[in-house]
Amino acid sequence: MGRALFLFLSLFNSPAIALSHEAVISRTWDHLSLGDGLEQIQIIYRPSRDWPSYMEPKWGVSRIRLERSSVKAMPRPIEVLWLGMKKGRLVRLEVMYEEGAVPLGKLVDRLSSDYGPPRREEGDYWWSDGQTALRVFAVKGRTSAELMNVEQM
Repeated sequence: MGRALFLFLSLFNSPAIALSHEAVISRTWDHLSLGDGLEQIQIIYRPSRDWPSYMEPKWGVSRIRLERSSVKAMPRPIEVLWLGMKKGRLVRLEVMYEEGAVPLGKLVDRLSSDYGPPRREEGDYWWSDGQTALRVFAVKGRTSAELMNVEQM
């Protein structure tokens, strides 16, 4: 994933390589928006215990893992949320869905109707508008969506 993300960001970090039909990628996914502070996130996903985190040195992002046991309420079919925080703000969000709950093909079709055909790389589907990137992929039957602020990565 790291190599694919690096290649993607290097290719799409330019506004010149934006979506062909000028669609703007929504910066909100599952009630969270890029740029939200941790306090705002904790209002939406109220902690039931401390959230585990670690620093991702390559990107300078603090990664926080939220799962059902660490929040008071997590809407189905979300299984895990990964928050990427930089300077106290959400710059990367990964949502992993329960196995079989969100078929990859259906999610790709829905996003393609909003943003046009995706760019494909090694089983990942990518959209970008030069500022925001969206990637969807599946691992072991679980579909995931990743939203990121390209300028902050």
